Order: sequence, then structure tokens, then C-alpha cells
Amino acid sequence: VIVVANTAPDLVLHERVGHSLDYLLTTRLSDRAIFGAKVITAFCVGYVGALLATLVQMAAVAALSGDGFRWLFLATSQGRIVGLGITAGLSLYVAVIGTFVALRIGEQRAAYMVTILSVGLLLVPFLTGWLHFSLKTVWLAHAALWLAVVGLVLFSIGMRLFRRAMLVLSLQE
Repeated sequence: VIVVANTAPDLVLHERVGHSLDYLLTTRLSDRAIFGAKVITAFCVGYVGALLATLVQMAAVAALSGDGFRWLFLATSQGRIVGLGITAGLSLYVAVIGTFVALRIGEQRAAYMVTILSVGLLLVPFLTGWLHFSLKTVWLAHAALWLAVVGLVLFSIGMRLFRRAMLVLSLQE
């Protein structure tokens, strides 16, 4: 999640600082193509980073425990859902929020803070008691599915709301 929260705003903000975003906005690419490519890139970088971090952790545990390499938690259905499904849903959610925020907010620190705050908002239902956490396979599968649905809904909203003209106006200020 942290990798995506840093990557999504960086994809936009580094282009803004390097003035390559200006050139991107003058191309014939549609608004949807620009926004979609930014989100998909941030999602892929974050998801692959999360999978690599998981592999490094599993290799370290195998080396330190002396039991040899095992798939540890990925051997169970709960582990696969958490390791692959929930990670994908969170990566998509954060990639959409981070990209959209970075396109609207020009300051790097503010974009990071809003992106991380959006992850914190996911904890509200648990902290208020609306939802109760469970490690049961059905609950985890539903959580992964809901994260994916929320991410896809936000992605489609972002695709509709992103307008190059609004971004150009904010860049000129």
C-alpha cells in the first residue's frame, strides 16, 4: 500500500516538475487514456512491489528458520486471498485515489497525505464497529471482492471526471 501511495502521486508530480506533463497534455491521447495509463502503471508497480516484498519475506523466514523454503501462508486459501486478492484490491484503490489527487493537487506532500488518508478511511467501519474483522475464508473473499469493486467504481468515476482542460487551468495558476 505504501509503495502505491508513493508511486501514484509521483507519476504525475514528477512529470509536472519536469514539464513533461505539459507535452503529454498536448498529445492527441484522450483524457481517459491519460488517466487510465497513470492508474494502471501505479497499480502494476504497487502490486508487483507487494508480491516481491512477500517473496523476500518468505525467503528470509525460510533462511532464518532452517526448515527450508515453504509457501507458508500462501498454502492456505486465506493466505492466497490476503496475499493476492486483498493486495490487488488495495493497490487499485490507492492507485486511483493517488493519481486523481495528484492530478488535482500540485503539491507533492499534500498529495501523499490525502492518499494515505484515503487508506485510513478504510479502517473507519472496523473502528466504529460497523464491520467485524474475521480470518474466515468467506469473510476474506468478500473483503477482497469489495475492495476490487470499490477500486473499479472509483476508477470509472475518475475516468469520467478527469478533464485535461481543468488540469491545464490548475497548471497555469
